[in-house]
Amino acid sequence: MAAADRWRAADVVMSVDRVPFATDTRAPYRFVVDTAAFGRGRHKLSFVATDFAGNTSDTKTVTVEFGASPLNDSAGSPEVVFHSPESGSLVSGNVTISATVSAEHGLAVSEWLVDGSLVLVTAVSGCSSRVTYVWCTSGVSTGSHTVSIVATGADGRQTTGHLELIKQ
Repeated sequence: MAAADRWRAADVVMSVDRVPFATDTRAPYRFVVDTAAFGRGRHKLSFVATDFAGNTSDTKTVTVEFGASPLNDSAGSPEVVFHSPESGSLVSGNVTISATVSAEHGLAVSEWLVDGSLVLVTAVSGCSSRVTYVWCTSGVSTGSHTVSIVATGADGRQTTGHLELIKQ
């Protein structure tokens, strides 16, 4: 989907059958839908862009037909393996988190999220890549927090890995 205006698009939200499904914050605004999560048949995909000034576009809608999903076959899907720290670790200060993302058909992007909020997007290439993120925990509430990586393969398949860390 192309989205642009004088303020630049901040994001594009895709909805499936009027239910928000995914948000992309970087051009060219691509979405991957595992159709197995929905019933076979006709579905409406809707797209709304929001610019940095908070203005929203008109809704663009297309009707699609969902059948069998090629994404049901997990062979070749990306993988996420966290190396350090271990899940359940007590942490404070600046925490270096490392993982490996891999995909049989090549990699495109790794996205880091802390408690569901996007904090870092990194282009990755090849079939395996070591990725790191330094999480500054100052100002973060004590207790359990979830660090996630969404690995996107060159073929559009995605996998999410999660790590639970406990801020002291």
